[in-house]
Amino acid sequence: MCYQVWVNLPPQDKMSPPRCQLLTPAGAPATATVQREGRGAPVRRAEIPTIEAQGGRVSVRLLAGELDGVRGAAETFSPMLVAHVELRGEGIEHRVAVPAGWNCFAYVRRGRVQMGDGEEGEAGMFETAYFREGGDSVRLASRSAHADVMLFAGEPIGAPVASSGTMVMNTQQQLQEAMADYSRGLFGMPWDHALEDEQWADHLRGNGSRQ
Repeated sequence: MCYQVWVNLPPQDKMSPPRCQLLTPAGAPATATVQREGRGAPVRRAEIPTIEAQGGRVSVRLLAGELDGVRGAAETFSPMLVAHVELRGEGIEHRVAVPAGWNCFAYVRRGRVQMGDGEEGEAGMFETAYFREGGDSVRLASRSAHADVMLFAGEPIGAPVASSGTMVMNTQQQLQEAMADYSRGLFGMPWDHALEDEQWADHLRGNGSRQ
């Protein structure tokens, strides 16, 4: 199963060079090899730490952020939390520390989960719940034999947004400049999914890609 999440960058970081991070479960064998192409940045590899609680009935895989003194695998430009939480057993509850004032949402991959301290915030499989917490943690309570949740939270950037398609900038002028850069090929060569690896490498070399 594959998920795609777009995270906006603070204004001062929007023109940062692109980079790639390959995250794998702790102790898992390497399942992919990513090589440096041309002058592109090397790939950063990191293991995803897992926090166990309640005798193994709760597992938290920390992709980004910090919990209980454990740092997540990914490096981010602004403070955020990305956690994969599994609750094994109906009625199992767990609190995830989230600073007050952060935006937060959860996506249920399996089972049913009641979120927050009220009784109205319940979501089922493939449903998303958006909420703000007034305290310093988010409560997750399983309402099924096995609940599986992706939890996302982040400190609000507080910057204006101008967007068009996949482009997200802060002003219309910046947006026009970004679209012009893309048209000139400054974002690198678009990936042709029909090409095999060697064909793609030849394609890049033939077009003088800088990626």
